[in-house]
Amino acid sequence: MENTTFTQAMETFVQTYARSVNTCHIDLAKSLWKQDGAVSFIHPLGYEHSFAEVAQHFYLDTMDVLFSKRELIPKHLRCAQYGDTAVLEFE
Repeated sequence: MENTTFTQAMETFVQTYARSVNTCHIDLAKSLWKQDGAVSFIHPLGYEHSFAEVAQHFYLDTMDVLFSKRELIPKHLRCAQYGDTAVLEFE
């Protein structure tokens, strides 16, 4: 049975993430990522180990510097909840 409240919250989260990438808005991104260092993120140009690295190497050095326009449009969201953890996948 699908939890529609959870699914809607995850759709909002992913749309907010996409907006943070498309605008390279670090403060918006900061509201989405853990700040305690327990973060890992794989992207086409590297692997980051904290939000500070994600902000610098992904948002600023990659998305902002290398692309004059960004248009991340998440499609086919799949999500699963395991206690207080969620796994999200989208194209």
